[in-house]
Amino acid sequence: MRDKKEWEQSSKDINDRRPSEDDYQKAISDGLVTEDIAENKKSKKKTIILGSIFSGLLLIVMAILLIVFFYPKSKNDSSLAASNHKISESSMIDSNSTQEGKSDHVSAALTEWKALALNQQIALLAQSYAKLNPQTTILAAEYLAMAGNISDGAIEWYDSNKIIHKVNVKINQATVKYDYINAKSWETEEQVTKINTVLADYFDTPSAKQVTEEIASRVIDSAKLASLNAEMNLEQIAQGDYSSVQGAWRTLEGRTLIFENNQCYIVEGEQKTRLVLNILSADNQQEQGFLMVNSQPEGTPAGAGLSFIPKGYDWADTDKAKPRIWLSNTFGPSAQSLPERQKLAVQKAIFYKVN
Repeated sequence: MRDKKEWEQSSKDINDRRPSEDDYQKAISDGLVTEDIAENKKSKKKTIILGSIFSGLLLIVMAILLIVFFYPKSKNDSSLAASNHKISESSMIDSNSTQEGKSDHVSAALTEWKALALNQQIALLAQSYAKLNPQTTILAAEYLAMAGNISDGAIEWYDSNKIIHKVNVKINQATVKYDYINAKSWETEEQVTKINTVLADYFDTPSAKQVTEEIASRVIDSAKLASLNAEMNLEQIAQGDYSSVQGAWRTLEGRTLIFENNQCYIVEGEQKTRLVLNILSADNQQEQGFLMVNSQPEGTPAGAGLSFIPKGYDWADTDKAKPRIWLSNTFGPSAQSLPERQKLAVQKAIFYKVN
């Protein structure tokens, strides 16, 4: 068996041409020539090298494609920045729109507030305050009044024990501030709310508006509140304070008592005499529903009992719808069982406040 080179020369001499690769493979198959191992190895090595080069080029191409698709160029970065800028501008516009919407809402609330009557405004503030301070008796009061003005004043009312209460109110634009004394701790407290919140809670629905109107109907003038509720304050009188009965008191017979500058005077015709009043122990008398003090005309040793009888105390068929004063050195309101003749005498001689 010959090697490839010898076979090629022999085949060329015989066939007068250079043998082809097919001739070579057939000669190998027929056993006429030995396979050139070195050449075969060279061919395989060449194939491996070419394959490696091709594989490397393929990886480079794939890497380039990945960069193109997943890591945009500066042009795309600019587009993204522009997009983010547009989003930021949009957010600012939305924020500004929200703020403008709130401002419009507050402005509308202020306009509505200013169009209300004073008693409606007081009723709204009273309800708002009651929500912030649940201990208050303001909504149970028979009457309410505003001392000062609505922007810087005080809502006043009397509780069932005829004790006066008040809450200071200050309104600055759309903000309402309440300043008051806590009924339990006796310390000053503050609470804040908004006009639009007050209107939304107590005026925006028919039922809320109806409640507000009912409270508004109980709002009266501050001076009238003082005159209605400060009449004959027995606690004050027991402390020597006669301000709650200040003014003139007169009987059907024409006798007159006058309280002025915390002094008491009896007027008979042209004569005006000061009565010196001495406070007795008032505990047992207040429990009976009236209060008696000793009275003595100035400069004389004579004396008599001066009884202060508040509204509601039933005595001698006198008008219990009004406060009364009884002056006598014989008997007082504790004497309940009076004969008709004495009742008539009391009715003529009892003092009523002169309006």
